[in-house]
Amino acid sequence: MKKSFKFLMMLTALATILYSCKPNGPENVVVTGVTVSPTTLTLQIGATAELTAAVTPENATNKNVTWESSDTTIALVDTTGKVQAIKAGTATITVTTEDGQKTATCAVTVNNIAVTGVAVSPTTLTLDIGTTTELTATVSPEDATNKNVTWESSDITVATVDIAGKVKAINTGTATITVVTEDGQKTATCAVTVTDKKPTTVKRDAAVIEDFTGDWCGPCYAGMKNIQKVLANYEFGKAILVCHHLSDAFA
Repeated sequence: MKKSFKFLMMLTALATILYSCKPNGPENVVVTGVTVSPTTLTLQIGATAELTAAVTPENATNKNVTWESSDTTIALVDTTGKVQAIKAGTATITVTTEDGQKTATCAVTVNNIAVTGVAVSPTTLTLDIGTTTELTATVSPEDATNKNVTWESSDITVATVDIAGKVKAINTGTATITVVTEDGQKTATCAVTVTDKKPTTVKRDAAVIEDFTGDWCGPCYAGMKNIQKVLANYEFGKAILVCHHLSDAFA
């Protein structure tokens, strides 16, 4: 009986020694935290930026993370932490560890693409009373978010302008047409001069004979006197007016 007991004790001791000598398996190092860089971010619409997550400890076994945005209409984030600005506003990007559900955040602000200037074409304009023309406004930069403009005239008794930049000449004088951007209140101007152009007749060395050739009937004589006045406005070396009613050819 004593021998059996000793034998069992020896087996137990041997098993304990063998177990203690067994090589250890890979140790699971748990995640204790995570940080994100940068912690704040400002972007213009359409721009992108990369966020970086650092899991601690550095030798953590499972360093997998996921990313999410609090408002995907303002900013998107992909599986690698790349942020894309969608529209103006604010959103929070959160990184979460797979092990331990540790989190960190980045505050994202998305701004509009601001207007830096505006130009108008043409910059000077001369119109006759009653006539119209179109002005063109070019807002910069080309991808500005808000390219709305308004138009105004310094003197609507001289020239008016509508919401599309169409100018109408009202009375003689000068006026300044100004275009103003809604974003930033940037301005550009066109100087308008309105003239009263009346039809004029140019007389160039007219030499119409006053004495008509041949015999004239009464109606033709009166008509030809009027024709003579008209012909006097044109360039002729000589004009001969003949009444055919009393000529042999029409007898």
